[in-house]
Amino acid sequence: MPSDAGFIYRIKVIQAGKEQLREYNQNDVVVGRPKDGQVPDLDLYPDLNVSRRHCKFSFDGAAYWVEDIGSTGGTRLNDAEIKGHGRQQIPQGSTVELGDTTLMLELGVEVEGGAPAPSPAAAPAAKPAAAKPAARPFAAPAAPSGGVVLRAPAPPSGGFAPDAAGALAAPAPAKASPLAQSPAGGGPSSLVPVAPSFTSLSPSAKPASAMPPGLKLPAAPAPEPEPDDAADMEIAAAMDVGSSIFTISEQSNAEMMKRLTPIMGMATEFDAEARIDTIHHRIIEHALNAIPSAKRGAFLTRNKDTEQLLLSAYIADGEPAVSETLARRAMKEKKGFIWTRGGFSGDVMASIANLSIQSGMYVPVMWQTRSLGVICVDNPSSDNAFTEDDLRMLVAISNYAAMVTANRLLVDEMRFNAKLLDRLLMNFSPRIRAKLLEKAHAGKLRPGGEKSEVTVLFSDMRGFTSMSANMDAADVVDLVNDYLPVLSAPIFKNDGTIDKFLGDAILAIFGSPDPDPNQFEKAVRAGLEMQEAVRELNERRKKRGDAIVEVGIGVHCGSVLHGFIGAQERLEFTVIGDAVNRCNRFCNGARGGEVLISAEVYQRVFRVVQVEKTAITTKHEGDLPAYRIKGMK
Repeated sequence: MPSDAGFIYRIKVIQAGKEQLREYNQNDVVVGRPKDGQVPDLDLYPDLNVSRRHCKFSFDGAAYWVEDIGSTGGTRLNDAEIKGHGRQQIPQGSTVELGDTTLMLELGVEVEGGAPAPSPAAAPAAKPAAAKPAARPFAAPAAPSGGVVLRAPAPPSGGFAPDAAGALAAPAPAKASPLAQSPAGGGPSSLVPVAPSFTSLSPSAKPASAMPPGLKLPAAPAPEPEPDDAADMEIAAAMDVGSSIFTISEQSNAEMMKRLTPIMGMATEFDAEARIDTIHHRIIEHALNAIPSAKRGAFLTRNKDTEQLLLSAYIADGEPAVSETLARRAMKEKKGFIWTRGGFSGDVMASIANLSIQSGMYVPVMWQTRSLGVICVDNPSSDNAFTEDDLRMLVAISNYAAMVTANRLLVDEMRFNAKLLDRLLMNFSPRIRAKLLEKAHAGKLRPGGEKSEVTVLFSDMRGFTSMSANMDAADVVDLVNDYLPVLSAPIFKNDGTIDKFLGDAILAIFGSPDPDPNQFEKAVRAGLEMQEAVRELNERRKKRGDAIVEVGIGVHCGSVLHGFIGAQERLEFTVIGDAVNRCNRFCNGARGGEVLISAEVYQRVFRVVQVEKTAITTKHEGDLPAYRIKGMK
């Protein structure tokens, strides 16, 4: 490969039978999937078997290298696993496999058979046109376009495809975006009349590039490959979303306040149960009423996990049409702007042409430094529909929308956390629940487990399976719902935690999540009180003519892993360890009405209990010594 290849890496990405080419003119390329808004150099989403930070390619001027950087599934270089073996040199034409993705590498700098060729990044300045962006996807075979039509919901796409000629599309010149040339603005909006910051372009001017240099494509798959659509769009005016919406003209300011009045009173229209998409729909309605030239509008929200733009609400006679490139441009530069079709005479994307979009406005919805989405309005018949006053109005609406949206997201998050906490703590005793709530309010209740000694209690209804086979389903449910609360009360009374209900059985833990030096005695007392509660319930059920059951209880202690395990959406308290299985054997060995404890428990409670020594027979462990509780001393 000649030294002036124009790239350091050319990588063919093969996923689900589809291929795309990526070029890089940088020494280091990190491969993985997006996390917390950070997108790797080579994003392999939606391959969920690829780790967030999976592997890294590097070029040190003399050789190419690849290293697994802590992936879950490993990385294979030319069919050899390299995870745990440090960085490995990459020969020309190598294949790297990770997850369900295959990468075929073409190295742009020849390093074999002598001194390495100079890096393209350090090439002489005589060929500035050969410079390429750090990472540019293979261009899709499409003419310049006005944007991507977003349809809700949008299915994932298969990625980018090469053009008909099989060559990379020439990159746009590294020229500053017209939006980036406008003043930064005067900070948060205020009522002080100041001139807003605009950038106006002549009708014949055209933006030099589709995106500002270095702007990365979204992490999530778009409905179709992102086109280079700014070539046929003119940015007529731009405004920083932090600028004041008022001008030095008192008449203009008075008109602005008059148009804003209905929007300011919109908060009273919604109750606490209103859906966020309903709120966004009303915001778009107010925007169309406040800006007469706007005929259609849409509200896009940004998914904070995938960076995908979702269609939250729209108003149009037909399907919505928005340019995802322009929406992301507005969010990236934190500027609202007016765009027009301009004097472009070439072909545009068919979907945009069919919807006859001639001009529009895009304004990001910003809360503090966080981008929540974009509001866009358009006019299908006029390319001079909007004025700078209209842009100020839409910026004001977006600022209000940001406040309303952020507040509703906070309320939804608080409700979610409250429901999660209620579900999480419902199986704990009141005392332990109060302590866990204190931890939660202090932000210290997190997923995680620890290993320590706990006491395990198993209870099981005797003869339940055979008896329920001859009962109506409703009667079986009534029976279980009658016994389980009665059995649960003594567990909570003695500071136990119900790990789970297993049909007609209960698994309870003492000494967790908080250590308890009296856990052994409390577990035995709970078992005796449970048997007494069952006897009283059986008396009442006999008088009503209802079916009755007896319960066998086993108690054992040992070291287990216990704590809150799972994902944030489904976090559960659980215990894992041999002590749980051993306790189940003592429960199986107990007859109806009995509490059997293991020798390990008896060693810790022998001073306070009256017992009868016995043994239980197990299938794989032989006879195990056990003690039948007769009462407390």
